[in-house]
Amino acid sequence: MKTSLFCAIFLIIHTVSQAQWLKNYRNFYDSELLRDFFITSLIEDQKGNIWVTSFGTGVIKITPQGDTIHYSEPDGLVYNYVEEVAEDKNGDIWFATTDGLGRYDGKEWFKYFESNKTSIVPYHAFTDICKDNQGNLWFTNNIGNSNSSIWQIHKFDGNELTLKFEFKNSFTNHTNEMVCSKSNEIYLETNNGARKIINDQMYEVPSLRNFNISSMQFDNNNILWVANENNIYLLKNDIIIDSIIINTKGFEDRNLFIRTIFFDKDNNIYISEGDDIKTLKNNEWVNTGLYHPHYNRSLIQLRSGDLLAGNYYGYLSRKNNEVIKTSELAYKDITSDWVAAIDIDSKGNKYIAFNQRLDFEEGFEIFDGKDWKKIDNNINCFYPTFITIDSKNQIWGLDQNANVFNLKNEDTKILFNKDSAKCNETFQNSSSIVEDAQYHLWVGGYRNIYQYNGKSWKTYHPDTDSILDLTRTVVDKFDNKWFVSEKGYLLKFDNKKWQKIPLPYDVNKHTFNHFEIDTDQQGNIWVSTTNRGAWVYDGKNWKNFNSSNGLKTDTLSGITIERDLGLVWLLSGNETSRYNGNKWDYPFKDLFYKSINLTCLKRDIDSTYWIGSFSNGLFHWKEGKSILTTKEPIYSDINSSIKFSSYPNPVEKYLYFNTSKAIKEVHIYSIIGELLISNKHFDGYQIEIPPNILNNQNVYFYKAIDEDHIEHSGKFIYSK
Repeated sequence: MKTSLFCAIFLIIHTVSQAQWLKNYRNFYDSELLRDFFITSLIEDQKGNIWVTSFGTGVIKITPQGDTIHYSEPDGLVYNYVEEVAEDKNGDIWFATTDGLGRYDGKEWFKYFESNKTSIVPYHAFTDICKDNQGNLWFTNNIGNSNSSIWQIHKFDGNELTLKFEFKNSFTNHTNEMVCSKSNEIYLETNNGARKIINDQMYEVPSLRNFNISSMQFDNNNILWVANENNIYLLKNDIIIDSIIINTKGFEDRNLFIRTIFFDKDNNIYISEGDDIKTLKNNEWVNTGLYHPHYNRSLIQLRSGDLLAGNYYGYLSRKNNEVIKTSELAYKDITSDWVAAIDIDSKGNKYIAFNQRLDFEEGFEIFDGKDWKKIDNNINCFYPTFITIDSKNQIWGLDQNANVFNLKNEDTKILFNKDSAKCNETFQNSSSIVEDAQYHLWVGGYRNIYQYNGKSWKTYHPDTDSILDLTRTVVDKFDNKWFVSEKGYLLKFDNKKWQKIPLPYDVNKHTFNHFEIDTDQQGNIWVSTTNRGAWVYDGKNWKNFNSSNGLKTDTLSGITIERDLGLVWLLSGNETSRYNGNKWDYPFKDLFYKSINLTCLKRDIDSTYWIGSFSNGLFHWKEGKSILTTKEPIYSDINSSIKFSSYPNPVEKYLYFNTSKAIKEVHIYSIIGELLISNKHFDGYQIEIPPNILNNQNVYFYKAIDEDHIEHSGKFIYSK
């Protein structure tokens, strides 16, 4: 029974907890099943299970034992964008989604009004579910397409689902929420007044005409409380009998927008006004402690009497006897970094080209297993595109500003750019540097190809198009140099002559093309594309791999071939495909939920794979293990941000809080929710953590409250 929402926020998420009541959250943390958990509604069913729905990531069921189970479309849920959840008189769970209605009886999933999710056929956007006093469920949905929009109201009596009302959208403008009175009158909230249903007939509520209603709810005395944006009106028999103007103490924002009205069993009123949930005591609104930044939307009372609240950022808060326990079903455990390329030296040092770092600067960094260090302090690079280590342990970087960098130790310098080439060349479309058998470096450009012999650069002008538009470069086992062009061909150089080899389809017929190449043990050239899968060229013929014969998707974002193992990795948004020469497998299945645009992959000396992504940071993974993240979160809102002093793991004994407001209170929790450090009189920007506390575990949680009473929560990892 919430305001309809037609947007999704893409966040990388896992389950972490500061509470003991959610016992087995590690089911999520270990398997990284969930992404984008954006809480929309909550219920507790007859068996004591807590159902948590999201807009974009499906549903979580939390059992009375604390186990957590995730359901999404592959399991049978009609659609992952869930607006509301309810339980019928049979004990079945219903889900109102933005494209269909779903029901789950504990064993089977049932779907109603499901479309094929195209713009051609109408979609059924279900916005709310209401249960009347007889246990019947009422559903509102909008039938929409490019030509019309019609609202419907359906009723389920425990046996049959029937259509009760149908009207054009202009009648109510927009229907958001339903509530049921004790006399089984059903009221519909709209942004143009309210309607009610009595004995299967619909009427307008004249006293609420032209009200932009954001929430409504009946109290235990059958008085209807209606929020008209930032004021509350009380109605009895459809007549306004009182009003509460929300401009009293307790509210800093006089232009607040009330999203939820809720009454507990004792008839106490709670409202969510955005960043907090407040209750009315002695005619003054006070904080409940069920606080988490950004849009508390859902609030229920469990049979135990506890209050449970959920918000848009995946926080769950539970209140019992004035004690607040918090867990997070979602958090940005990956930063917004764009990892362009990765290479690893013989000692296991990781060299990363960050197209954008946490501080919104781009550059090159090295990670030695403990600390991150910039290796580009002496240069001004612009959007790095590649980093590689040659056979002499020289580190080379490439950026989009036509610069080639020698990144050896501290002696970083620009080795080559368009000025030294004495031309108008740019490398904006080039994203790789490769070394051939003579230890020469090759870089493909927009119009030319460049070779570096260790002392000087040589420019090649292949007799092809005046604009090459090259992206990737590779050297095969025969020392042939291969380049791929966005114009739709391969360019081969056998150290004597150039050969142009067209790709086996017309790239001009596709709106977007991006190609990457690599070579396998046999010398075959693999070309990954953004719309036609992967193509393999054996020197004579082409072979295509696509979603019909092995690939998870035809849209690929990267390619890596481990020639020593005979493995081909084709990276996509999340479901990367791996080929061993005979069959395909999908090692990251269920580890990445949403599309995060994987960009690159490199195997470490301990067989751990380091995986870069576009906008979602850096991961590492080992066969049979879960995906782990290496960069920890920045929490940010309008007022402040928090980050740690070192990445990926704060191995120092200090946590540093970098905020625009002073931190006044800090709490550190263990992985099971045990309070390790509590300082309610803290005043500063850093806190010392005794080393003996961090000896036996590696995952910890913090909660910090700044001087404006804004709470910051998150996870940090400690490694010895």
